[in-house]
Amino acid sequence: MFVALQLVLSAVGVSLIIRRVEIEGKAEIHYSPMDLFRAFLDHWLNKTPTALEQRLLSLSTKGSIETKILSFSRDSFRPESSIVVSNFHPGPYRDMGSGGLSSGLKQSLEESHGGIVEVPHGISNHKLNIVSRQDIDRLLSSANASYPSDHSIREASPMIREREGEATVSGQAIGNIALLTITLAPEEMEDLPTEVGVAIEREASRLGFEPFTIDAHNSLVGQTSITPLQAERIITAAVRVLGRLKALPRGSFRVGSAFDALDKYGLRDGIGPGGLSVIVVKTEGDSSSYITIDGNNMQQGLRERILQSIKETGVGDGEVMTTDTHLVTGLVRSPLGYYPVGAVLPTDSFVKQITDSVRNAVTNLRDSSAGFSKFTVQLQVLGSETFQSITSFIGRVAREIGRLFAWLEIASLVLAVLVLFVL
Repeated sequence: MFVALQLVLSAVGVSLIIRRVEIEGKAEIHYSPMDLFRAFLDHWLNKTPTALEQRLLSLSTKGSIETKILSFSRDSFRPESSIVVSNFHPGPYRDMGSGGLSSGLKQSLEESHGGIVEVPHGISNHKLNIVSRQDIDRLLSSANASYPSDHSIREASPMIREREGEATVSGQAIGNIALLTITLAPEEMEDLPTEVGVAIEREASRLGFEPFTIDAHNSLVGQTSITPLQAERIITAAVRVLGRLKALPRGSFRVGSAFDALDKYGLRDGIGPGGLSVIVVKTEGDSSSYITIDGNNMQQGLRERILQSIKETGVGDGEVMTTDTHLVTGLVRSPLGYYPVGAVLPTDSFVKQITDSVRNAVTNLRDSSAGFSKFTVQLQVLGSETFQSITSFIGRVAREIGRLFAWLEIASLVLAVLVLFVL
């Protein structure tokens, strides 16, 4: 009798819980939560994203994805290296949507145009997670079709830095391109607000520059976010850099590049398939390095170790950046759900690998010219409002289910007491 009553009580209780979740979920996210969850499990466990993509597409909106390409060439025809910055966000997780687009874009351009390609993190956030593989293919095709064909820029300035509070902005003028990198290191940092990019764009345009702005994404321990004060400080530092760049003399430049697949490490170590890419730009009496690692942010303090170490190569300054790839997420048990670059790597040998790559790039320095292009495509994206509604709904429902199951356990206990001592 006890077992039969427990089965009935459990079945009715679980059915009511699922029904309640379905009713509340459809009202809030306009889709069946259980269908969405089944599709998620199918992707997570079986690596088949089609069903989940179709469901997320029904929740997506149109987004404008802007991509800029700065390429360097030795002979005006054959690319030596390139830096690509886009406002897509590498999410939402693992290889879903644009989660691994950074390394995919690197591979696609290298195969089509040659040279070493870096795809550091642009100013973007979860508003612009590209949803479907079809749209990913559209972006890759547009990047290949829009790759710079004219490399007529032959003058560059040295790299300079400005600091405002914890915000550090470096800048280098390559023709009328203002190559800017932003970091809060050694303080923690995460995705930069889009308002930062808008403000920098406005000031750069006023001064006659085309901004090429990179979120270095290179200092993290735990969950964090950019405060309004930090955003203001970033803008202040960037405006000062742009003003100084306008007045700096420019001359011919040389470029060298190098690549290390970092194949001793994998996704569980926080390293994506894009590995390590290095571009060194040398002007008269000055040189700077742009180091991009395919990972999601960087262990706090590692950037400073790397920049200090690369001075051994004769390179005076530089920046260490990550791609924010989400291929590394959800694979390990950690507070973040992944390891930032360097968190579980042997620091000394890892820094040495990076320093050796910079040294290799220096040995490849040759007279160079630069080309620039940009394009915009309209793609389906998982907007922040939808993303937040889904995640907040899941969190709230999880807590509610916990409470309902607690009541179900209490009811079962009461039933057991009744069966054993009363009936």
